[in-house]
Amino acid sequence: MTARRLDVSSLSPLKGLALVSNTVKGLRPGSAVEVLHGEEFFDHLLRWSRETANPVERISENLSKVLRGKGFHGACPAETLSFYWTGVKLHAKELLLKLSGRYPRFLINFVSVRAGAEALEFLKGAGFRFRTLPAPKEVEGYCGFAAGFDDRREAERAFLKLAQENLGAEALFEKTPAGFRRLLGLWEV
Repeated sequence: MTARRLDVSSLSPLKGLALVSNTVKGLRPGSAVEVLHGEEFFDHLLRWSRETANPVERISENLSKVLRGKGFHGACPAETLSFYWTGVKLHAKELLLKLSGRYPRFLINFVSVRAGAEALEFLKGAGFRFRTLPAPKEVEGYCGFAAGFDDRREAERAFLKLAQENLGAEALFEKTPAGFRRLLGLWEV
């Protein structure tokens, strides 16, 4: 069952992936979205599919169907173990931050776990002040990384720097009493 059609043909590959990723995260497992894209985009979509475990089926040269999969959990046993161990540590950190009232107000999520790991390393090297956290279900749907910031300007600056460096940032969110609200998606910059 296809949920809708998404046109990313006018976007750069990374902006298109960010929009596809954001859209797929909003689907129920087993649901799909048809993606209208340029010819060169399909290779990017396939690589993202392997990184996220969201299957892709090519319908025609410029049209593909993306299914909401079960989420990435590692490509081999060692990677799976590392993935879960990292998740346990991050969820413990998240719990401590929530209990202490120091949970960051702004979060950046990423198009994939791999992209998130690369982006977090870049942010660390560039001197940004953030906390690495598991992405909340309202933001990610499944497990993933998020960079948490206390200051909105710092979060926006980091998000725009990641966009400039093509490092897989998907969207910037703000934590509100009602949940997380998307402030900016990569496809909008």
